[in-house]
Amino acid sequence: MFLAAVLAGEFGYSQNAIENLIMETYYVSDSNDATDEDGGFLPEGSVTYRVFLDLAPGVKLREIFSAPNGWTIRSSELIWNNEDRGESLGMNIPDNRLDDNTVALDSYITMGAASELHFGIPKNMDPDGSIIGGENNDGGSESIEGGLLINFVPEMEVALTEADGLIEVDESLIPDFSSFILLNEVFFNETNDSVFTSLVNGLQFTEGVSGVTDENILLIAQITTLGEIEFNFNVELELANGNVVEYVGFDPAVDQVLSPFLSFPPECGCTDPDFLEYDPAAPCDDGSCETLIVFGCTDPDACNYDPEANFPETNVFCCYGIDDCNGLDWTVICPTLDLDEYPLSVDFKLYPNPTSQNVWLEMYATVNQPAEVMIYDLQGRLVLRDKLFITHGEQRLQLQLEALPRGTFLVRLLGESIEKSTILVKN
Repeated sequence: MFLAAVLAGEFGYSQNAIENLIMETYYVSDSNDATDEDGGFLPEGSVTYRVFLDLAPGVKLREIFSAPNGWTIRSSELIWNNEDRGESLGMNIPDNRLDDNTVALDSYITMGAASELHFGIPKNMDPDGSIIGGENNDGGSESIEGGLLINFVPEMEVALTEADGLIEVDESLIPDFSSFILLNEVFFNETNDSVFTSLVNGLQFTEGVSGVTDENILLIAQITTLGEIEFNFNVELELANGNVVEYVGFDPAVDQVLSPFLSFPPECGCTDPDFLEYDPAAPCDDGSCETLIVFGCTDPDACNYDPEANFPETNVFCCYGIDDCNGLDWTVICPTLDLDEYPLSVDFKLYPNPTSQNVWLEMYATVNQPAEVMIYDLQGRLVLRDKLFITHGEQRLQLQLEALPRGTFLVRLLGESIEKSTILVKN
């Protein structure tokens, strides 16, 4: 049995453990900030970016790791660090430094925390104002009238004098940061550089860390630079069901999952699986979806040639003799040429797609009738099949796909007055 029905309530845990990457323009420095000497002369126009992972409910970050691919943070200019009181790890910044000169703009990696007692959250979600900008900032050893970090430009969306993206959490919720394992060397504040590539460095906390808001948005890095940045990360996540999975930004190993949300800038593409141009790794749509997929035989010499068909590129759906279909169901592989088209009685979609394990099927039907869900590989072999009863209205079903290998599959929903198909990608 691979089909489980959920007719109401929450969808449950989505196998798409990383739902999004959030790149926040935290601050843009001005000439006032550049006058501070204690922090190491922050250049005017430097941009502080914050990198957040938007995790699915119940997911925890256990490790930022390197092997085998390494992780990289790169800028076209030097990555800036506060020379006086900066740290390599966000969770190591003492709270009493946050209002000191430009410490709050230091470059670091982290697992949620932006100081010993504060977690980092997007500024537009911050409910408690600011403790670091303007009059709250002492401006270093030589006091600057009005304080530092008072600049505002539109790309910041929220000024640091209004909200600082820091939220103090109850002490009982704060992990014992001494139990974080720094895998080898420090990261940033030993030197200013424009490239940080690591094959050995990492950060591990096996109990796992979640975001402190219901959205489960977790800070993993803060980067200050004059230049354009790019990066890729590798993370180990504990899923809501207790499984531990490694997600990587590029070139996954057999037991790893490729996530488009671990690299920046994103490579956008077609995100609709109903189109030939569909790119399962694309995190954003660039408008390149042009050719709607039409399943069928594309070989003019086949008895079931369909001149409208454009998928698959191979001729696995073609039939050259009704009496010989290599043991396959010819009614599926070689439908008759005069097959009646069914009226539009059900609409459905699959998500997440691509998926690493299971997938949700969401339907809206105008009929009540028994049906079957059948999944075929691109050689036309039936690999999974189950029965269900479709009811009028909305319905949500979960397909259990753990037994399927990686690849592209045809999902077919078939009933008395229903025939719908779509592509499913398992990675």
